Amino acid sequence: MTGMYPAFLVLAALNANGNAHPVQPNRQLGKADRQKLVASLVERMRIGTQQELLVALQRVGCVVTQATVSRDIRELGL
Repeated sequence: MTGMYPAFLVLAALNANGNAHPVQPNRQLGKADRQKLVASLVERMRIGTQQELLVALQRVGCVVTQATVSRDIRELGL
């Protein structure tokens, strides 16, 4: 699986179980890496709202705006 995602994304996704700690706090991700992280979190967690996704991203150190989350969801077809 690490071949598909950068190692820090895999660690962040695996740690995102409600007790998550940032792998690299407030890391600025590029769009492609951020969207891979979004897809990974949605796949592994029960996320029902944009706000829940925003919080999950914050827990793994990816601080973004609600507008960014909204665009990512639309572009990923979620």
